[in-house]
Amino acid sequence: MKRGLFAVFAGVVGLFGLVACGGGSSESEVPSSSSSKEAVDLSKWNPHEWKPTVKVSLPVMSDSEKRQWLRSYLANLARSDNISNPPEGIEPIRFATSRKEYHEELAACLTDRGFNAKAGPDGGTYYSPGVPDSQTEALNLAWYECNALYPPDPAFVTDWNEDQLALVYDYWTQYYTPCMADAGYTVDNSKQPTKELFIEKFFTPDRINWWPSNFSGLLPMDEQWELVEHCPPYPPDEFMYGVR
Repeated sequence: MKRGLFAVFAGVVGLFGLVACGGGSSESEVPSSSSSKEAVDLSKWNPHEWKPTVKVSLPVMSDSEKRQWLRSYLANLARSDNISNPPEGIEPIRFATSRKEYHEELAACLTDRGFNAKAGPDGGTYYSPGVPDSQTEALNLAWYECNALYPPDPAFVTDWNEDQLALVYDYWTQYYTPCMADAGYTVDNSKQPTKELFIEKFFTPDRINWWPSNFSGLLPMDEQWELVEHCPPYPPDEFMYGVR
């Protein structure tokens, strides 16, 4: 089964999983929530009203630069999925301007090719029912074709810079964790490092295993959908990538 493009990819690319069967965590802890599971009013929580601590500014590519990047992106995809003769001459219909748009278009494209794909609550793509191993080659080819038709903006599959890492750290501590607490869930932050150490070690073998956002992926899918509007595990795209 394909997993995280966004994870996404060169490092961080794995964080927003382009394709996954569900959320995951390096630890197999069961999420802690209030036992009553009564409906909670989260209307006061709006991630778009959170005040970002860092203003992220990323370069915007021209159309020709995006197309050049896409050729390299697809070549890497073909190599990673062992596609010996990838189809040529596929013209991109459009580059996604948000992660949500990317995953929804990807899921629709895969479904058109016979795979019952669905966009996840906060990124990622999953299949219901799952895809048997005998269909892996066909899925890889469909995945390649759909990425060629509806590619992500390059910013979504590029390693985070220091400003983005600082933003994510603050979002997890200032917004995500307290929002989840208000919803009745306890996010384990026992391994939380200092912001400076988190950034310093992120792209090294000594990366600190602190991913509070993984908590959301451990929840049942219906609960993930209920929470994503108010307590998404990552900052809104306009904060993470600027206006694309």
